[in-house]
Amino acid sequence: MKSSSGQISMVQPEFAGIRVTMAACMIFFAAMTIFKMVLTDWLSGLFYLAALLIMGIFFFQVVRTERYSRGVWFLESIFFLVWMAAIRVAGGGTQPGIDAGAVVVMAFAIVMGSGILRLVVILLALALPILLRVLETRWSTELYVARPFAVTRLVTGATVLSMAVVLGLLMDRVVAAYFRQRELAQARLETLSRMLVTDGMTGLANQTSLFERLSDEVGRARRNRTTMSVVMIDIDDFKAVNDVHGHLAGDAVIVGVAGVLASIVSPPEFAGRRGGDEFVVVLPDSGIDQAMEVAEKIMEGVSTLRGARRITVSIGVAAWGGQDAADLMSIVDARLRRAKELGKDRIVSSD
Repeated sequence: MKSSSGQISMVQPEFAGIRVTMAACMIFFAAMTIFKMVLTDWLSGLFYLAALLIMGIFFFQVVRTERYSRGVWFLESIFFLVWMAAIRVAGGGTQPGIDAGAVVVMAFAIVMGSGILRLVVILLALALPILLRVLETRWSTELYVARPFAVTRLVTGATVLSMAVVLGLLMDRVVAAYFRQRELAQARLETLSRMLVTDGMTGLANQTSLFERLSDEVGRARRNRTTMSVVMIDIDDFKAVNDVHGHLAGDAVIVGVAGVLASIVSPPEFAGRRGGDEFVVVLPDSGIDQAMEVAEKIMEGVSTLRGARRITVSIGVAAWGGQDAADLMSIVDARLRRAKELGKDRIVSSD
């Protein structure tokens, strides 16, 4: 996943695969360096040696940090440019191919780079084809050495193979970065979605989500001609908890009651925080008797909570009788108030 510092973390399986691939590439370019210096010409060998050293630094940074950062990308881009120069000086590439390679590097720089590093890579990619043309025009005999046809074919084959290896590495990083960005965007979308429907303190449904889902369940009960019930819970003397023991103690009580609800309610049932110290539990396909059982479990669970003082709740219970969601909430709210009037710490399920 990409962090705020512009780094892409590698999960362990991906990192292990990249490490093996890069080690193989290091061995391959070391062999190419020796081959160029011994069997063909020392100048192209020096270019390959420079590319090998840059790739070694790149490899070290990835292994050390297990991150694909912009600095690592910069090393990879410089490696690619030096490698293209080695190909052309060795006579194994064509000028149009070098131009195309420079365009690829610039495209990667635009997509993956930022700031001064991106500008440096773009300028180097623009300058490299021009510089190679100047060298080819003025010192062609010194730079390009005549070779036997068999050696030329061997050099060309090795060059094509190395091109495939490097392009494969670069494309792998771009594809990995793309999918990492998709994963990051999806994770952010899921987080935002949860924030829109979840109460931040308790993790239960927030008020908006609660009433939307309640309306959906009322509509489903009406269509399917089934039943459903609603349980409304209010913490007794909650204001006294805040006044005497402070808001942190009050928050702890709210979180504790929410935890009791979460432990009792299971899908398709759901619980939400109506606001303040009030909660609502919606019980699809449940009549008044099942709702009373749930209410009793809630009271038992709350009684086990330990805090600055004994915690109790008052509960109103109502079964759906054909009314809309707002009217159903009014009925259960009236029964909750009735429980308060009768002395709190009790359940009321009738008018």
